[in-house]
This record gives sequence, C-alpha cells and structure tokens, in this order.
Amino acid sequence: MFSSPASPAGRMVLSSVLRLTTENFSAVVEAPGKILVNFYAPWCSYCKRLEPEYEHAASLWQTAMDEDPDLVSRLAMVDAIEHKELATRFRVQSYPTLRWFVDGEPSEYSGSLSSDGISDWVISRGGPHVRVLPNASAVERFRLRNAICVIAQLSPSTLNDHTSRAYRTLVAAARQTDVPCGVTTGVPERLTLIRAADEVRIPNSALAEGPALPRRPWTLK
Repeated sequence: MFSSPASPAGRMVLSSVLRLTTENFSAVVEAPGKILVNFYAPWCSYCKRLEPEYEHAASLWQTAMDEDPDLVSRLAMVDAIEHKELATRFRVQSYPTLRWFVDGEPSEYSGSLSSDGISDWVISRGGPHVRVLPNASAVERFRLRNAICVIAQLSPSTLNDHTSRAYRTLVAAARQTDVPCGVTTGVPERLTLIRAADEVRIPNSALAEGPALPRRPWTLK
C-alpha cells in the first residue's frame, strides 16, 4: 500500500495507487513489468471524477493480486502539471490520459473509466505475457474472463521449449498487443481468436512466422 494525498477531510489515506514523479518515474515504469499510469491535472473536473474510480479499481486489483500470484501489474498516477516534462515526453494533450506500459513501452488504454472497467482491463492483462492454462477448466475461465482473447494450443514439447519458434511467436505477439493470450497443450498446434460470440481460427502458418509476427495477427477474418 502507498500513502495517497490527504483526503477531503485532511487525513492521509492508504492507497494501492503508486504516486509517480520525475524522480521515480523511470525506475518504476521502465523496469520489467506492467503498469497503468493516469496522467492527471489537479484542476481538471474529469480527473477529479476519475480519482475515486481509479482508487477503487486499485483496491479491486489488490484483492485479485492477493488471490492470483501471477498478477504483476500496477496502477499509478502522475500529476502532469507539476511534472510537465513527463506529459510532454508521452504526448499527453488532454486530461485525464491513461497509458499502459509493458517493460517501459507505452500504449493506449482501451478500457472504460469505471472502477470495474479499469480493474477488469488491468487484471486481464496483468499476468504473464502468456498465461499457461493447464486444463479445460482453466481455458474456460480464461475465455469467460476476457471478451476477446487468443488461445494457443501447442504440443507439450513445444510448450516446454521456450526457445521454439512457435512459443517465441506467441510471446512476441502477446507483448505487442493488449489482447490477453493463453496457452494450453494439445494437437494440432493452432492459434484461436476467442470473441464473445464466435471463434476465428488463425492459420497454422502463423506459428511458423517467428517473432516478426504482424502486430495484430488475429484481425484475420
């Protein structure tokens, strides 16, 4: 837990949201891991409305992390007015702006601004780049948790060989997108796009293309 600024009543409150500054930003955000950063302006009415939602999302995330040790993501905030060099660096032009960082690389946040929406978005992407799904029950839970996701079915030998082309392809694709990726064992080896109402099989050749897999290979129709 981290100390947040004083509450309206003037008391310090505990928060799961990390407060970033120019002094600690690089050490935290550029380190290996995943973190959602809220760039806000203290005078912004939208930011003021978002703050309790963001704090509640962080508490939901904290509960999920306590239950799932694989979750490695964090939530953070930075005052973009006080630390305007960070806002300039990441091209923040309006407030609030949320950026998702994976191993220091930023991308756009694509979820809603409700506490449930933020927590679900971060939790679904907050585990390993590729989540291992050991059985059919785990596959089904992964599908139900994510409105859209990719599930790879790999042979046991491929799954256990993290230097294999197919495994490296999956990890590379997972790192380049915000679509959650899971992997389970089975043959034939294949990638499947799971959406709320249907599935789209990705050609097996995608597994042989190596880490230079297109940024969004599952946009195939």
